[in-house]
Amino acid sequence: MALSLCIDTSSKNCSVAIFENSKLISSKENKFDRPSHSENINVYIDALIKEKKINFSDFDFFVVNKGPGSFTGLRIGTAVIKAFCFANNKPLVAISSSRVMSEIVLKTKNEYDIYCPVIDARGNEVYFAQFDKKSNTIVDTCLIPICEIKSFINKNLNYIFFGDAAYKIQNTLKFKNLKFFSEIYPSAIAMGSIAYEKFKNKNFENLENFEPNYMKDFIVNKK
Repeated sequence: MALSLCIDTSSKNCSVAIFENSKLISSKENKFDRPSHSENINVYIDALIKEKKINFSDFDFFVVNKGPGSFTGLRIGTAVIKAFCFANNKPLVAISSSRVMSEIVLKTKNEYDIYCPVIDARGNEVYFAQFDKKSNTIVDTCLIPICEIKSFINKNLNYIFFGDAAYKIQNTLKFKNLKFFSEIYPSAIAMGSIAYEKFKNKNFENLENFEPNYMKDFIVNKK
């Protein structure tokens, strides 16, 4: 049995989950309109390990969303999970936001040909990826202008776009075979199966050098 602690702070959803192999045994999450991961993530973790009477040394590996997403959220999640790995001498598994979101949608909507997570990158850009209904990667996560998304559309296939940028692109894509869902956010609850496969294959991150996949330079807005 492999016990894992998964956290996701890449969006407005603050999320923690504990898995035995790929089976979810406990979770806690909440969505916040203002940034609050620094205030809540450790509180959630503490609540779960006390509830299940688990020690940090009991975990076989730790898991984090590597992005893209909120720069601040990603930094907080990475700092927290790396501290647990270093303190307990355990490996780190990282999963992309796009893969996590696709896992969520695939569990309830399997009638589409292509699954397209879209995350707001501000301005006229989005973080974009494509998966098939078996969760195989068609287009790896990339940063692209919204106007370029239509070049990835095959009119003979059915697509579902989901994520906090779905509303931004809905009016620019006028094809009949597209569906859009905005209220889809990454969640630690969807990480278990992916993380366990990576653990079995020893697909670990280099703990000392690991950083989130921001995919975009941080820009400070000056007023």
